[in-house]
Amino acid sequence: MKRYISKFLYIVSAKKSTIFLLLCLFLLTSVLDALGIGLVGPFMSLATNPDLVFRSSWLNSGYVNSGLKSTSQYIALLGLGIIFIFGIKSFLYFQVQRYIFNFSLTQQGLLRLRLLHGYLTVDYTYH
Repeated sequence: MKRYISKFLYIVSAKKSTIFLLLCLFLLTSVLDALGIGLVGPFMSLATNPDLVFRSSWLNSGYVNSGLKSTSQYIALLGLGIIFIFGIKSFLYFQVQRYIFNFSLTQQGLLRLRLLHGYLTVDYTYH
């Protein structure tokens, strides 16, 4: 595994910090995907059974602090919050994919230049 990583780092001429940033961005999008999917089930359960607002201390304190008059308004507010989370997740995912695409194209261009330079500097008998 260590040999594979060293070969990869030799071919990719980017800084290690850039590759670490890419890894962190992949992890961030994965966590946001899991968060988004994980929120759908409890929200559906809450939408079908509004009495759950009063059973959960966390939801009940949020309901009391929001000052809303009915649980349906509170559930709608929670639904808007989940939609907002999905919107942020989609925007971040788009930005990460754009960054990865630009990074890949830059690395491809640099690798092509290195190969061309290597082919041009080698002796004629090699070809």
